Amino acid sequence: MRNANGFADSTDELQQQAIVDYARMLHELLQEGIDIRGYLW
Repeated sequence: MRNANGFADSTDELQQQAIVDYARMLHELLQEGIDIRGYLW
């Protein structure tokens, strides 16, 4: 179980890319048939 997500940086530029990367990873896992029942940003 994952209970934390992301990180802070002074400009939020890295955080924005991290959100895109997490969404991409979730999509790939779902395509592989991994059971993801929920996700909170």
